[in-house]
Formats: sequence, C-alpha cells, structure tokens
Amino acid sequence: MADKLSHASLLQILEWKMDHLTARNVVAVALRESELGEKPEYEKAELDRLLPVLKAEYGGNMEKVEKGIVEFFNPPPEPAPVVLPPVVEVVAPPPPPEPAPPVAEAEVPADAPPAEKVDEAKPDAAAEAEAKDDKSEKKKKGK
Repeated sequence: MADKLSHASLLQILEWKMDHLTARNVVAVALRESELGEKPEYEKAELDRLLPVLKAEYGGNMEKVEKGIVEFFNPPPEPAPVVLPPVVEVVAPPPPPEPAPPVAEAEVPADAPPAEKVDEAKPDAAAEAEAKDDKSEKKKKGK
C-alpha cells in the first residue's frame, strides 16, 4: 500500500478521463481552490480534500478518477494463481511390424530337367539294400 501519490500519477489518473493538457489545467485549478498548491507528492488526506474540488471543477462524472485514487491507496488483492492440471503424455502404440517379404522361389530355366521329388515316406535305395542283406543273413542262419 502506497503512502503518497505523486503529482505525475495524479495527472495520469485524470488522463483516463480527459486529455493531458485539460488534466493539467483542471488539477492546477483544483489545487489552487483547495489551497493545497502543487507538490511533488500528496497524502491520502490531501487527496480527500482535492477530490470534491475536482468534481466541482470538472463535473460530477469523476467516478473513474475517484476509483483510480482509491485503488492507488488500497490496491485490490492479487488474484489467486491458476493451478493447471499436470500434463499427461499420450504415447501412441508402436506401429505393427511389417510382414516379411515373400520368399521368391528359385527360377528354373525352361530347358532344365524336372527336379526329382523326395518322398519321405519311402526309404532311400541304400536303406533298402541293407534291409535285404539282413533278411538274407537271417535265412542263411536259419538253414
């Protein structure tokens, strides 16, 4: 809370209502009529004497000026700080993996002989020969 209002601040408050030159003239007349005289700073009691003279000099429509002087000595309380909620990060799910490219079959030249298919159910020739040898040995032993 301020104790004194400077002359320049008083002029600024009056300039809310009128232009600069008019404010200077109105303040000069009001200070002379209230017998305060121009000073570098004015106390609240002096401004309480000056305000009715200002209203009489300029007219009764001085609410904005009066409000400015009152707020200078009794500033409104500071508004409470705005508390924002915490920021929540939204994480997008990772993109699905790209499918593996199809495996290309080996190109076979048109004039190549057809490939033999291996049948897993049939034993190969070496296994057949071995099985025959086992049977023939059993027959020999049995005789």
